[in-house]
Amino acid sequence: MDNPSAYSVQIAKNKWPTGASKVFIADAHDTIAIAVAAPAALNQNAPLLLVEPSAPALVLEVIAQLRAREAVLVGPGFSPKSGIRQQINGVTALQQWISGPGPLELDVPISTMFSAPVDELYITDAGHTADLVTASSASSFQKSPLFTIADSLGSWEESELARLKPKRIVFVGNAAAASAALSRVEALGYPTMAVEGASPVERNLKVVNLLRGKNVDTRKFRISVPEEAAAAAPAAYEAALSGTLVRFTDSGASFSGHLADEANAWGIEALDGKIFGASTAIPNTFLASLENAITRQRAPKTSFQVVGSSTGTDAQHTLEMSPYPGAARYRLFDLSGALSTESTTPIFKLPSGQTTFSAKAYNPIGALLAQRDVRVVVADEEKPTATVSAVITSDTEVSIVNWKQQAADARPRTVVRSELVRDSDGRLAMKGRAQIGTTCSTEYIDRGRPVGTEVIYEISQDGTPERNICSTSTPDHSQREESITLSSARVPATNMLSLAQPSLSTTFGTARTNQNVLRPPNAPTPTIAEQALISSRRPPATAGTPQQIRAAASPAPLPWTFRYQTFIPDLYIRPANWDTQVFDGNNRGFGAWLSPYKTRTDVTYYFDQNWRVQSYSFRKFVGITTEYHCSKNTFADCRFVKQAQASDSGISMTASALRGIHVGFINHEVALPIKPHSFIWGLISPPAITYGVHYKYGPGGFTLSGVHDGAPAHEIWGGYVPGEYIPFMLHDRRCGFGNGLLGLCSVGFTIKV
Repeated sequence: MDNPSAYSVQIAKNKWPTGASKVFIADAHDTIAIAVAAPAALNQNAPLLLVEPSAPALVLEVIAQLRAREAVLVGPGFSPKSGIRQQINGVTALQQWISGPGPLELDVPISTMFSAPVDELYITDAGHTADLVTASSASSFQKSPLFTIADSLGSWEESELARLKPKRIVFVGNAAAASAALSRVEALGYPTMAVEGASPVERNLKVVNLLRGKNVDTRKFRISVPEEAAAAAPAAYEAALSGTLVRFTDSGASFSGHLADEANAWGIEALDGKIFGASTAIPNTFLASLENAITRQRAPKTSFQVVGSSTGTDAQHTLEMSPYPGAARYRLFDLSGALSTESTTPIFKLPSGQTTFSAKAYNPIGALLAQRDVRVVVADEEKPTATVSAVITSDTEVSIVNWKQQAADARPRTVVRSELVRDSDGRLAMKGRAQIGTTCSTEYIDRGRPVGTEVIYEISQDGTPERNICSTSTPDHSQREESITLSSARVPATNMLSLAQPSLSTTFGTARTNQNVLRPPNAPTPTIAEQALISSRRPPATAGTPQQIRAAASPAPLPWTFRYQTFIPDLYIRPANWDTQVFDGNNRGFGAWLSPYKTRTDVTYYFDQNWRVQSYSFRKFVGITTEYHCSKNTFADCRFVKQAQASDSGISMTASALRGIHVGFINHEVALPIKPHSFIWGLISPPAITYGVHYKYGPGGFTLSGVHDGAPAHEIWGGYVPGEYIPFMLHDRRCGFGNGLLGLCSVGFTIKV
């Protein structure tokens, strides 16, 4: 930043046009003073002015314009005998000097300005500037205290923690996470979270993700690179005033990575972008690329696409599509190719339980003008007030994702797309998961869908339901909600003309094509799960007694199994950073057949020839937990201690049926069988890996809905037995293992199979 003093003065003039009774002042080149002063200034609703000691006139002038009575001077350069102090004394009635025996001792004196208790408190190592700026930005956004440490925690910092009573302490940076201070804080019984990563950029992203549930305005971009972090320190204050955070990118040479993805996802809905750092580190081409991303217009919506959906008092769902030019009649066909409904307007009453259709528009003489595949995901069919959660219309070129939300819940929605492909071993897998859009509206147009593959859309929401960044009222950053709701839906990438469809009635992922599975002309292109449904009937018997042949003339479908697994992707986990106790992880990625796991449940449904559920079976499994003792702060020199297996008594299933609708509910609560040594878990029983999931089966197939704790990893697979399993939910750990078990980042989901 060329002139941080002028930058701070301009912010003060714009934000406080009628004046301010108090101002905070720091040396424009004292990064630590700026970092710790910013959260306090925001907490006190006061301007933060950065002064050039050799040229203070600009700051002195704005202090007079603001008519400030009190000046809070932060840093060692404002001693009573200094020239700049004398000049500030001349324009203010009261002065408070905050300093200490060294540059790291500013934190405790300035934290005394915060009222207790505080929700969160941030701690970082001031020797790592990028981590310091990240922590300052987060503290400023939340108006929370910031402590800077070298390694250990002093007695006066412990006393201040006792006064502040933070509900959680976040350590930012590898050095802070490995410090003696973290061990001491955990020993004192404070809930902690360590933000670690391979680079300052990765750690910065983790902090941003941590605060997404608090209405961070990701439409605004304040960007720097780690080597220019000192130049970005003043931006932490302005970013917080704007409701956002300072972000770091790996390289200023090119606009790429997660920030580019986010800017492209917002597109024209982004508000502004600023970069901080020397042009040698972040050239003008970077800013030009950012500008192109956030000013790019969204693709126009084509005709005959979904407009909206609703649910009547009779619990019947209505789908409305846009008219097609010249069309006189519209028809809706189901998966079998049978006509479901028709009308002179593109407004359809959806048949009960059916969710996949082919919508067609015809001219007055009956010629086909246009057709769209339609996929409907209903949020909660159990309630008569249910609304259609998502509708996707798709043709050979574009998919439009349209969703319903309550009027008061205008949270930003992020659209993530994955591809369902065959892995190298022939099994089905989700690949290429990428954020393709973020919007404050209720639909997203996807023109970049890969051709020839099935795609999966997830619609997630960030922030709190009210006073979020997409609402008209001022965002409320004090609310804390770190949950996320996912709604998955599947649409074909192309409306394939070939009548041959792949059959999934094979063993352990070995694929083959069944040329006998035909798609009726009017039917929509089935998804892979629906193809499995179509081809799941056992082949009719060609030998045996006449009675056996007649009994097999209308063969029943194969049984269907849902497999829900929890696992820890890491090789090891350490419950407390200060301790040598370590537990084994599962050291794997997602996979239906991969072992080991922490827990597994299998629910298998058995059908008659008319697809009615006749019975079900339920099985549950709990893996082995191994305890080791390893070197502190590393996983070296590990020594085996013991093994134990948790009880499966916390896993249960209940089932009910009414009018052909079957609902199975699994309640899962399995705790670690060995108590961790950390303070809180040593005194009470450790929390459990928790989830609850409903498997609902009706005329339209299965709908899955539920909530899990966000940690460790959760996965749901499904398929016919014998056969390959299709991935329906692959959720990596959403937050730290301890925070997930504490219920701080629960995840809700609704999935149409």
